[in-house]
Amino acid sequence: MLEKMYHNKLLRFFGRLYLHSKYYLPLPDSIIIKLDCIIYYGKKINISNPRTFNEKLQWMKLYGNMESLSIYADKLEVRKYVKEIIGDNYLVPLLRTWDNVKDIRKDDIPDSCVLKMTHGSGYNIIIKNKNGVNLDAVIKKLKKWEKLNYYRFNREPQYKNIKPRVICEKYLEDSNGELIDYKVHCFNDEPKIISVHLNRFKDHKINYYDPNWNRFHFTLLHPGFDQEIKRPDTMDEMLQVAKKLSVIYPLVRIDLFDVDGRIYFGEITFAPHAGFHKPNPKEYDNILGDMIKLQ
Repeated sequence: MLEKMYHNKLLRFFGRLYLHSKYYLPLPDSIIIKLDCIIYYGKKINISNPRTFNEKLQWMKLYGNMESLSIYADKLEVRKYVKEIIGDNYLVPLLRTWDNVKDIRKDDIPDSCVLKMTHGSGYNIIIKNKNGVNLDAVIKKLKKWEKLNYYRFNREPQYKNIKPRVICEKYLEDSNGELIDYKVHCFNDEPKIISVHLNRFKDHKINYYDPNWNRFHFTLLHPGFDQEIKRPDTMDEMLQVAKKLSVIYPLVRIDLFDVDGRIYFGEITFAPHAGFHKPNPKEYDNILGDMIKLQ
């Protein structure tokens, strides 16, 4: 018993050490990804002959030519694609861009806005009222993000060659002071699952629905919520938008917002959560995996 406890503590210690240092490790993507999987799942997973949702996402990171998807993962460049495919009326108004964080002056930041780095996921700062925000801390955080290559964290090739820039978009909320996030998961060009996200920044909860608004009773990372969410009147339009934008890859998640009946595009994601999920019930790892047809 004591020997087993010691062994587990040793594994956890080296696991934490690895996770803190892997950004700097000059190891091939295949080794880093396999080590990540062992630490996250506690076992090896079958990447060479993938069947489950997580296995197929890891396969795509290694063998799916995801490096060619950089223009869609880039938060600025993707706007050109959206404009070309569905029109610029779906784009959140762009207020300003900066090629370098050092060029940002506090007076240049609007009273309310969303600041985003172009080269990663989650590099966003929401400013509802500039007067109540420590702008020095904001710029300091942007400078820290600017130095990072997001690809190195989980070896997501689509982020590898994106130039770090800062964009400033209009701050959005609906007439209730909310902004519900609808993420449409498209499998081989077909919208099949819509995830609805509530309280993204404090008590993140997610429910999953099919296009007819029948709820799926599974979770991937965050718990579900009991609150009843009505199928938006704009959902059919959202599904059409997602279908048109998703033709570029076997698995594409299109993030959209409904602001009082008007749809706005958020971003495109190819490997949600870098392919690390713990589906509950477990059989959904296979159910979701069966939806992806690798090319």
